[in-house]
Amino acid sequence: MTEQEQPVAVTVVGTGTMGSALARALLAGGHEVTVWNRTAARAEPLREAGASVAAELVQGVRASAVTIMCVADQAAARELLADPQLLEALAERTLVQLTTGTASDGRSNAGAASGHGIPYLDGAIMAYPRTVGTDAAVFLYAGDRGTFTACEGLLRRLGTARYVGEDAGRPAVLDAALIAFFYGTLAGLLHGAILTDAEGIELEEFFELARPFFATFVTEAVLETGERILAADYSDAQSSMKTHLGGIDLLVVGSSREAGIDHGIMSAIRDSFVGAVDAGHGDDDIAVLLEVARAARAPD
Repeated sequence: MTEQEQPVAVTVVGTGTMGSALARALLAGGHEVTVWNRTAARAEPLREAGASVAAELVQGVRASAVTIMCVADQAAARELLADPQLLEALAERTLVQLTTGTASDGRSNAGAASGHGIPYLDGAIMAYPRTVGTDAAVFLYAGDRGTFTACEGLLRRLGTARYVGEDAGRPAVLDAALIAFFYGTLAGLLHGAILTDAEGIELEEFFELARPFFATFVTEAVLETGERILAADYSDAQSSMKTHLGGIDLLVVGSSREAGIDHGIMSAIRDSFVGAVDAGHGDDDIAVLLEVARAARAPD
């Protein structure tokens, strides 16, 4: 949004921790903000910050050109959007759905919105509430390109706004993929801490080693793995699948078993390595696991 553009009036539906952060970022950006929450008391702190608090949801939606919904879950969102009066109020007003859901939720919501004449964007929030309103908060949006362009200035008040295409399921897929990477990384970090602790080694020493290990070894592995997958080149591996299998089986799972700690997650990773080696990829780079997964889901 340029300095010459008039700030758009926005209604935020849902004032939990994230919804409140969205509303505050919009207020800081100079927007006229109306908020509504099923439990009205949870919206009151935003009145003190400068927002208008709507007593009724339909009233709140009619106050603005754009409505951003961020409620507890998709079931709650569907319940709200089942109200014919709300759908009527939303017609020709833009609805930005930031409630967490799956790809099918996004596509279903987009179809329903289109059927009621509601310009619609589906979004995914890749941020903690504390970073909302800064470039560190990344938001993925999908839907009609013109709708995104019309709202882009407003959406950039929330953080980095990235348009990922017309398919309303794409934000959820990309979000899920990145969150899987996040949880997998944290699971490995926590397993390492549990193993270290079980063997009586100071956790301070583990974390001192973990930080530079991630910054160099893991970061380089992410870059190389991505390059290999995009090039479909799994040859000339610095560390082959057979080597990786030996490492996780003998070192990680073996050490965990000796320490008497749960190794279910690590064993599951080992099993995927076994599958790749048994499929003839023992000499290939670990990135070949993507091809193994593709083959497993391919139709007979």
